Amino acid sequence: MDFMPWKEEYSVGVTLFDEQHKKLIGFLNTLYDEVTAIEESNVLSPTLAGLVEYTQKHFEDEEDNLKLHNFPELSHHINEHKKLTKTVTEFIEELKRGDSLITIQVVNFLIDWVVDHILDTDQKYSEFFQGKEIIGTS
Repeated sequence: MDFMPWKEEYSVGVTLFDEQHKKLIGFLNTLYDEVTAIEESNVLSPTLAGLVEYTQKHFEDEEDNLKLHNFPELSHHINEHKKLTKTVTEFIEELKRGDSLITIQVVNFLIDWVVDHILDTDQKYSEFFQGKEIIGTS
């Protein structure tokens, strides 16, 4: 059973983004399983690397569509993405230097951020995108 199952309340009503969010949650569940199995690690796991890479792709797809359709809260949304990207980039640099560990607290931070972002920031575009063509790939 997944630590963090997909819930319908996470749906933003945009198939592409819902599928991407499900995949992000899948990465987080795998990372959670890895960390709880070994307690902590100072190795950049393929799962964490994949999560970061996929998150960047997802952010690009969201931002491209928000720009394309002139979403009124575009700058706020992009700033949210930049904040997480900066935090995660700093953590990965610490990890590579051996100054940090992947712990359950790190995984919980990522899970909390994703859930909060989906339920708050992403829900703001849910109604806005209804009936609009969405570009990108899952």
